[in-house]
Amino acid sequence: MPLKVSEDILKKADKCLKNKKCVSSPNLMCAVKECVDGNLLFITEKESGYCDYKFNFGTDIVCGCPVRKHIYLKDSV
Repeated sequence: MPLKVSEDILKKADKCLKNKKCVSSPNLMCAVKECVDGNLLFITEKESGYCDYKFNFGTDIVCGCPVRKHIYLKDSV
């Protein structure tokens, strides 16, 4: 079931190369392991590959995608 995300939030993810598929296919989005201060999402990848919003932090992976952050904070997904 697609998630509801406002156009304003979607526009903030202008570097997304995956056409924001996390909104239409939530089962494909990376899982959040931990959220720090509502800003920093540590994730577990569902699929590997390049993403402009994903970066390594030591042995962890951090997601900086505004859409993913919004979905996690709004829907706890």
